[in-house]
Amino acid sequence: MPKPVVKLEQLNISFGEKQVLHDFSLTIYPGQSL
Repeated sequence: MPKPVVKLEQLNISFGEKQVLHDFSLTIYPGQSL
């Protein structure tokens, strides 16, 4: 299993104009799509 990469910025980018930010980190694996 690939090492998880935590990206807080990814959460903001994914929701875009909704600007939904929560008090948790989003764990992104290489090659994983939301």
